Amino acid sequence: MTNLTHLMLQIRSTMTPCLVICLVLGLLTTGLLSGCAGDSSQPGLETVAPQLSQPALESSPAPADPTAPATAEPTIPPVIPGVQCLPEGERLTARLIKVTDGDTIVVELDGEQVKLRYIGVDTPESDEPFGPTASDFNATLLGQGDLILVRDQSEVDPFGRMLAYVLAGGRFINYELVRAGWAISKAYPPDTACLAVFDEAQALAQVDGLGLWALSPTATPGQRSGDIWLTPQAGCDPSYPGVCIPPGPPDLDCGDITFRNFKVIPPDPHHFDMNQDGFGCEGNG
Repeated sequence: MTNLTHLMLQIRSTMTPCLVICLVLGLLTTGLLSGCAGDSSQPGLETVAPQLSQPALESSPAPADPTAPATAEPTIPPVIPGVQCLPEGERLTARLIKVTDGDTIVVELDGEQVKLRYIGVDTPESDEPFGPTASDFNATLLGQGDLILVRDQSEVDPFGRMLAYVLAGGRFINYELVRAGWAISKAYPPDTACLAVFDEAQALAQVDGLGLWALSPTATPGQRSGDIWLTPQAGCDPSYPGVCIPPGPPDLDCGDITFRNFKVIPPDPHHFDMNQDGFGCEGNG
């Protein structure tokens, strides 16, 4: 007989039937509850609530400011000589395509090729004395980098060319042409913001005897097809206005002078213009 049976018999002999039944039901109930609790309390069988993975929050780019310019406008350092006269307003960036002459170029602006005339200055034309020299000096100043263009009052001249002050490589091109003596300061109303500055630069070039002023002490507008007329210096024959060649005697030949391809006007006492095309000593002899 098992211990449980023996126990039950002892309890039965000492307890009333009602108490026995209550005790049995209590034991059964306690066993069932402990059995259920035992299943969930066994090691390794803990119920863990599933964790839902949260997607990483990606940072969204800040919205573009609709009022901000697409590209930064070029700035002009105030230490560049002459720039203090430049008008306020938009600064345009362009690329040099070619040099036409001393005061005219072709640029690429907003994807289009544009003819551009410098404001406030005038150089000899390409077929006039010192014209090629002024053109070469212009090309040297411009270099190969980007250009900064600044407008005055007018957008174009009577010939449809864009009008602008031009800066390149840390130089104010209009100003430098005048300061070096290869251009004269000239007013083209209403675009006169830098006229006083260019006049001052011209005065300095005259005092220093630079460029055109090395050969002539004065320049007077409107005396020939262009806008620069050079008054011959003392001792220079007026038949050769672009250079200083003394009158005869003695009679000079091209081999006696260093000038080439210079302008000749009658009477040409030295007979430098043998083919009478208006230019002297076009060859080497």
